[in-house]
Amino acid sequence: MKYPLIILVFDDIDLVPERSMELLNITFQYFTNPNIVILITAAEKTLKEVIRLKMLDRMVSSEAKSLLIDVFPRIEVKQEFSYQSERFASIERMSDEFYNKVIPPSSRYYLNRYTSISEKLLYSYSSIEQSFIAPQGVLSTPLDQFLIGQVNRLLKAFDKGKAENRENFLVDRTQENKFRTCLMLFGNKSRNIANGCLEILNAVNRLVALSNHTSKTGKWTHEDSLEIYQTLYHLTQALMLSNSALRYVSRERELICLVGNGMRILIQYPFIWEEYQKERQEILDEFFDKENAHSNTLQIQRKFKEAQKRAASLLMLSFFVEGLLQTVQSPTIRLHGEQTLSKLVNADVIWEGNSPTEQTLFPRYKNVQDFMDSFPRVLEHLDQYVGVDLYSFSFAEKYLEDLFLYRRETTHEAFLEILRKEIPYNQRWVASVFLEMSVRYSGFSLLKEDMFQLSDEMRRVFQLFSFTENIMEEKEREIEAFFSSSNLLQQSTKLLDYFEKQLLAHSQESSSLPHILFSEKSNVPQAGDPITIWNDYFSAIKKEEKNYFTWFLSLYLRSRWNDAQETYSGARDYFGDKILSLAYTLSGFIDSLLNSIFHSLKNKMLIVSTKSRLQELLQYVEQIDSTTEQIRILHGRFLIQLRRLLRAAKDKEVIQFPAALFLDYMFHLNVEIDKYQMGSFTDYAYLDMPDLLGYYKAVEYLVIAHMPESGQEKEVGKWLICPAAAFVLDINLLENLWPFYFAAQILLEAEEQGKNDLYRREKAENQQAPLRKLYDQLTSRLASIHINPDNCFTAALPREKPKKNLTGLERLMQITQQTMAEQFVEMVKENQQNE
Repeated sequence: MKYPLIILVFDDIDLVPERSMELLNITFQYFTNPNIVILITAAEKTLKEVIRLKMLDRMVSSEAKSLLIDVFPRIEVKQEFSYQSERFASIERMSDEFYNKVIPPSSRYYLNRYTSISEKLLYSYSSIEQSFIAPQGVLSTPLDQFLIGQVNRLLKAFDKGKAENRENFLVDRTQENKFRTCLMLFGNKSRNIANGCLEILNAVNRLVALSNHTSKTGKWTHEDSLEIYQTLYHLTQALMLSNSALRYVSRERELICLVGNGMRILIQYPFIWEEYQKERQEILDEFFDKENAHSNTLQIQRKFKEAQKRAASLLMLSFFVEGLLQTVQSPTIRLHGEQTLSKLVNADVIWEGNSPTEQTLFPRYKNVQDFMDSFPRVLEHLDQYVGVDLYSFSFAEKYLEDLFLYRRETTHEAFLEILRKEIPYNQRWVASVFLEMSVRYSGFSLLKEDMFQLSDEMRRVFQLFSFTENIMEEKEREIEAFFSSSNLLQQSTKLLDYFEKQLLAHSQESSSLPHILFSEKSNVPQAGDPITIWNDYFSAIKKEEKNYFTWFLSLYLRSRWNDAQETYSGARDYFGDKILSLAYTLSGFIDSLLNSIFHSLKNKMLIVSTKSRLQELLQYVEQIDSTTEQIRILHGRFLIQLRRLLRAAKDKEVIQFPAALFLDYMFHLNVEIDKYQMGSFTDYAYLDMPDLLGYYKAVEYLVIAHMPESGQEKEVGKWLICPAAAFVLDINLLENLWPFYFAAQILLEAEEQGKNDLYRREKAENQQAPLRKLYDQLTSRLASIHINPDNCFTAALPREKPKKNLTGLERLMQITQQTMAEQFVEMVKENQQNE
């Protein structure tokens, strides 16, 4: 070569921080040459910190280096100092520019971090210049195979001359590595992993050497036990120190100890759980008093996840060390620690505010080796089980994968047998499995709370009247019945098919109905009568002649539906699918029906009262205190309205006036009463203790009638229905259409999320998917549609006879789905009240 290539290597320059800056300057100024290759290794974070301190040193011209270090005692102080101080605002920029100039981004190479087990499986331990025996010609061994090989060495040494050889505790009968989670005991740097492998290698060498002594004497001596203890104790400490996650575990108690006069070695599994509980409490104490509750909870959950990962790594380290111990000492290998394992995998699953609670997501007190064989990925994914949403589709999918995807068994019959065996001992776990299967496969994840909630004003106004209060009560009953189904998509499709083919189909008019509804003997109310009278009248007809009433309500539905079809005529062209077009039209029709009822209440109703009752109402309203400026204005306007009415009444027996102002006043007053009852009433504009009790008396005077509207009668078949009768029929229609509304919303949401095809594809094309097949088998004998017998429309659906002799698993699935529906209804109620 005409010009030689010079390679200069500077290793770990961050270990001498006082010379690091000087080295970077020299290499940049004097060694920038095509024939000079410079290799520098360092911890980038430390190196950048050194550069920042040097820049600060130059800027303030200080020789007291210790004072400069104290300038940045904590990260948050550093950030505040760097970004808020005008004088030193350029330090960050200057240090970054210097670093990018001397070590350009294109010249940097970052060493791999092995943060996950999948990445650690890619690591191979080099056999060059190492003392352990590797197959000839093999220069490195994959990490999992290295661990298995070391245990095999122990088995070969200690099973020599025995009639029956024991199995490697890291490998199951299928010769697959079931303890891949053991790789959690290693750190995330290649150096950490190499150090850990070397310590394991040295420990196995010492134990193999000990086997030669015991094979001659045939029994263990106190010195032998002490040698094993010291070997495993040193291994435990070395592995903990080589893993940054375990480096700071408390040293108050040792993980491995000698008992029984030094002849017995124990792994202290309770210490792991106690250590986790201690760290858990420290986290709660640290964040408990912080102001931002939401951010606080997220930080606590993140800390809990880190703590659980540490505990899981420590547990796997304990399993590995005990496995080595039993390989050396015991005729059979059975790992302990099942109680600690059970507590850890089920801890802090559900969060209410900042309070975590446990949930039985995995079987309790199951044999450790069986657990690891059945659920090999659970400890690896343990951080995914902190603060979970049990009703989340994505969580259900991951959870079921961890339970069943990595097992030896692959058929739904095998899964069914597993659950059948566990139900006597772990029924709560089986119920959790059924819950997540229902979330995953029933369509439950398609639900949105806003499908079932009313606006705050609408809900409060409806509560003022007995005939509209039923709207919400019926909605809650129908929600619970609807969501007890095993397959919401299938049920939704059936309901809309029934709606189209039965309820909207042409039917002959009955001659009996006019006699019942419109005969003079039937005491038909007058158009101007209060709505309560009309409501009582139709309620009596429904009770005495339900079939005829259902027929007339269907007739009324078809007359109202014709207008909706004109409004949503473009739905078929937009969706290109008949069932989705129907769902869209039906959803819009029911929403408009609900808004029409509310609009009529607010703008088309009259208060009906006598003069004496009006005077009583005035007295009660005068006693009510005003707590906000808005209520004061409404209160004053309503009092003026009442006094004018009384002056103009003279000798009138019945007084009628628009209800809009009264309802508006009552709505805002109801909001303030709720605040007062919830303890959040703080805006006392006039009195410290407001008197709001008059509200409850004023409600009794809300007797309303529909405004007379000439020419607004609705045509139903051959008959004209007055606005008051139509208003009550709208309410009845809405109450009976709730199941169809839910069905329409479910199908539309499935289409929007792209899950409709997903469910259909799983059902039609992927029948062999074992979990889907298992769910179908468990729910095949359960009722596909739950019917509310009081609903006029769904009561006519073909009834399914209750299945007898349900198995224990089927009964538990049925109970789980009913409980899920009840909890969802309670959640909707609670969220509605909290709005």
